[in-house]
Amino acid sequence: MSMQLHQLRYALAVARERSFRRAAESIPVSVASVSEAVKALETELGVTLFVRTMRSVRPTSAGLLFIEQASKVLSDLDAMQTQLAAYRGVLGSVILGAPTNVHFINLTVFIAGFCRAHPGIQLHLVEAPSRQLVQSLRSREIDIAFVTGPQDWLPTDIVGEELRRDETVVALAPSNPLANRGVVSLSDLADMPMIAFPPGYAHREIANELSERTDFRPRIAFETSVTNILCGLVRADLGFALLPLYRAIANSLSFVRCVPTPVGRVMHLVWLKDRQIPPEAALLRDEILRVADWISK
Repeated sequence: MSMQLHQLRYALAVARERSFRRAAESIPVSVASVSEAVKALETELGVTLFVRTMRSVRPTSAGLLFIEQASKVLSDLDAMQTQLAAYRGVLGSVILGAPTNVHFINLTVFIAGFCRAHPGIQLHLVEAPSRQLVQSLRSREIDIAFVTGPQDWLPTDIVGEELRRDETVVALAPSNPLANRGVVSLSDLADMPMIAFPPGYAHREIANELSERTDFRPRIAFETSVTNILCGLVRADLGFALLPLYRAIANSLSFVRCVPTPVGRVMHLVWLKDRQIPPEAALLRDEILRVADWISK
């Protein structure tokens, strides 16, 4: 087929205006150009698209089907052109959310590289607990976000891609009597103070899920959103904490597994399900997913 996009647009204009003359004026081109384009389509397709009378033009049954399908083609094309605009270096901005205190070795390197590769895009980073980031997605204050939480915690109006799973362990001071046990039970922790993140943080939600699943009721002695402070309090043997395995190792803490096992922490890159995110955000999302294994370390 040698069908041309301008022929589709001319035919849709005729269907909309119910007149070759008004269609030509709305584009604007000559009436002859519109008439020739429609006639060429009818010849190529082998059907009559419009019934012409002295007073009006109306689509045939075949014409109605053509109008429906041509409208979809042009709509999809317009959407594609909008999304590809970011790749042409258009000016714009994108707001990326990231959870507080999540360990990203390579995130700053990635951001620097993205900004150099796309100087026309202003990238803004916002930090907040994951539940708050979800609310910011819903209010469209941010475009996409890294979030963390227990398994299967994402709301149904949020979609995304899983980037990483972290095992949850019981972190202890090396001097704690339980540190060499390998595995402990919840009853072993019953009389020990817990050092916890505030409500809304992933490992606080993991602790809450463990409490709901069992009869374990931790006695929270200290609460802090600063990971270094939390790990320092554990290292001073002022209590235990639920942490991702890598965090316990990185902070020179001892760790043991727990029975029943706390759920793991899952990291996702997410966006609002019913929103067509801006092309700049789509570009950032695609580049993050392309290097997801590296950036989420």
